[in-house]
Amino acid sequence: MSKDDFIALVAETGALSKAEAGRAVKAFCDAVTAAMEQGDDIKLPGFGSFEVQERAARQGRNLRTGEPLVIAASKAVRFSAGRNLKAAVSGTAEQGGVAAAQPQAPSAPQMSGEWGPAVDVRRRGKKAAA
Repeated sequence: MSKDDFIALVAETGALSKAEAGRAVKAFCDAVTAAMEQGDDIKLPGFGSFEVQERAARQGRNLRTGEPLVIAASKAVRFSAGRNLKAAVSGTAEQGGVAAAQPQAPSAPQMSGEWGPAVDVRRRGKKAAA
């Protein structure tokens, strides 16, 4: 989804004009950027969290020459999805909140093809009961 598409979605979802939605998206991005520049983490319960991770300097190797080299320390942004976002993406969300996913017993892996009948892999080659 492009930035323009996202702004249109925000405008539609929030009953805003596209100009207002554009300003809201820009304000959100600017606020996240400013907070993370200062090293702050941002936690949006149910949606997710943005965290600054510091990576220490480490020893590496030039793949072309094989010479050892030092990879400089750096900072990286990490986003961790929250429970509601994960549930919405996986299709287990309900209207009032997050639905408890019912675990299902795994079915026996089946192999079939032009070489013969389906074989239950767990039974080490024995024919599956039809």
